[in-house]
Amino acid sequence: MTHSDRALRILHARPDLAALAAWPFSFDIGRAEHVEEVRLASGAPLRPIAGEDSGGTYFL
Repeated sequence: MTHSDRALRILHARPDLAALAAWPFSFDIGRAEHVEEVRLASGAPLRPIAGEDSGGTYFL
C-alpha cells in the first residue's frame, strides 16, 4: 500500500478530515468521478481520486 492509498483510505474513513480537505483545500473525495478515461503520455492510466470546486479532477 502506498502513502497515497493510505491517505485516501483515512479520508474515506474520517468524514471530519474529508470535510477539512474539501474546504478550504477544494479536495472533495465525494466527487471523484471523471467523464472520460485519462492516460499519461506513457500510456499509464490515471485514477480520479477527488473533485475540485471549479469542476476539475485530482488524479493519482
